[in-house]
Amino acid sequence: MLGQLKSVNAKSALDLPSKADYFELEYSGDLSEKWSFEVSAERMTQSNFLRSELRHQWSENSTLFAEIVTKLDSGRLKTVMGAEGEWTISKYPLEYFAHFSYVSDGFGPRAELTEDFLGTGPGFSGELSGTLMPSILGEQTNWFVRYDAIEDRTRLLAGLSWSWR
Repeated sequence: MLGQLKSVNAKSALDLPSKADYFELEYSGDLSEKWSFEVSAERMTQSNFLRSELRHQWSENSTLFAEIVTKLDSGRLKTVMGAEGEWTISKYPLEYFAHFSYVSDGFGPRAELTEDFLGTGPGFSGELSGTLMPSILGEQTNWFVRYDAIEDRTRLLAGLSWSWR
């Protein structure tokens, strides 16, 4: 992947990049039926990063994952461990996502650019979502509730999303 991160002006979102300042080379693979991995080398915000992720399909509807991102020029780390999946309550499917993370001081804006980032240090993020109802137009209306916390900052997001399929 190649791109430009310098401009955050919405008016230029669809313009071709004038200078490439983002680069990512990623390899994904399966180790077995239940284990998969990703490794990538990234160049962004004038820093180099190495990322690895390991995923395990724990059950038919649940996946466990762990990720480590190293900022190569300083040895700063971002680590994430979590789970995602689906379960059913009285025939009503719910999707969940939860992770614990740690971002070193001095890791830089890479965390902000790739995640909904609140700061450095230990953190937690959890989300629960489900379907409200199919509408007349055939799209699905979904709801979500998400809680994020890191150090002394917290955030609660709730909303609706629509998908035309």
